[in-house]
Amino acid sequence: GEKHEGEFYLWTPDEVAQILTADDAELACRLWTISAAGNFETSARSVLALESEVEIDTEHELRLRQALLAARDVRPAPSIDDKVLSAWNGMLLVATAQIEHPLATELGHHVALGLMQHSTDLEGKVIRSRRGAKLGGAGFLDDYAWAALGLLMWGLLRDEQQLIQRARLITTQMLDRFSDSQGGFWLASAEHGELPIRQREEADSATPAATAVAVRLLAHMLAIWPDDAAAQSWRQLAEKCVQRLAPDLRRRGPAYWSLLNAAEDLIEPWRVWFIHHAGNEPAAVSDLRQSASVRELVISSQTASGEKDRGDSEWTGWLCEGMTCRQPTCSESDLVW
Repeated sequence: GEKHEGEFYLWTPDEVAQILTADDAELACRLWTISAAGNFETSARSVLALESEVEIDTEHELRLRQALLAARDVRPAPSIDDKVLSAWNGMLLVATAQIEHPLATELGHHVALGLMQHSTDLEGKVIRSRRGAKLGGAGFLDDYAWAALGLLMWGLLRDEQQLIQRARLITTQMLDRFSDSQGGFWLASAEHGELPIRQREEADSATPAATAVAVRLLAHMLAIWPDDAAAQSWRQLAEKCVQRLAPDLRRRGPAYWSLLNAAEDLIEPWRVWFIHHAGNEPAAVSDLRQSASVRELVISSQTASGEKDRGDSEWTGWLCEGMTCRQPTCSESDLVW
C-alpha cells in the first residue's frame, strides 16, 4: 500500500519478462534501456529511455509498446492535477502563435477562448487558476504577464481586436498591481493579503522569470504602439526594472537569461510590417511571417492603425522601425524584410 515516486512509470527486466516472450523482453530492455541496476535514483528500476542504436521495425516496436502499455494500465495510476493555470495557458498561446500548423491553430483558438471567457474579465483582471467552476483566487505577476502576451500575439496573428484590447487591459492592471516605485515588479499584489515578505521572481527557474515576461510584454507593446500615450511610461518601467538588477545581471547572467533577452528586445530596434487590407491579406504575408527573425513582427489587419489607412486600395503596407516608416507600398514584391 506504500506509494513511491514514479511507481506507475518504472520497470524492471523481470516485469518485462512476465509480459513478453524471452526474445521480445530482451529486445525491449535494450530498446528502452531497462536494466537490473535501474536508472531512476536508487530504486533498481528504470524509466523508459530510447536507445537509438537498437534496430527494430516500426510494426514490431508498436506491438511491444502496446503490450507494455496494456500492462501499465493495470497499475494504480497517479492522481491527475487537472486545474487550468492562467500563466501556463498564456505561455502555450505564445507558442501556438509562432507555429503555422492546423493543430496549432485549433489549440490556440481553444486556449484563447478559455483565457477570454474564464481566466480574465472585462476589466483585465486575471485569476490564478480554475478547476471547473472553482476559481483559484487572484492572479500573480506571471499570470498577468503571460495572459497578456499570449492574447496579444494571438490577437495580432488572427486579427482579433477583442483579444488585443483585453491584452492591453491586462497590461494596465499588471502595471497598477505589481509595479514597484523603486523599480521592478512584485510577484504578488495587495489582493494576496498581508505577507511577511513581498517576493519578486527575477531569476529563471523551470520557466522564465515572471519579471522577464513582464519586460518582454512591454517591449512588444512599444514595438506595436511606439506613439501610444502610455509608451513613455511603459519604457520607463521596463528600463527601471533592468537597471535595478544591473549588478546581478553582470555577475550572474545565466540565471537571468530570459530577462537579458527581454532587455535586448527593449533596447534594440524592431522592424514591423503594418498591413491594412480589405478582408483578404496579400498571399505574400504568410511568407513574411515565416521569414520573420528576432524583433520582426507582422501586423496584418482590417483595422487601420492610426494614419496607416489603405484608402481605396485593396491593401497597403508600411515597414516601420520605431517611429520611422518607409513609404507605403501596394506591391507584394516589397513584402520582404
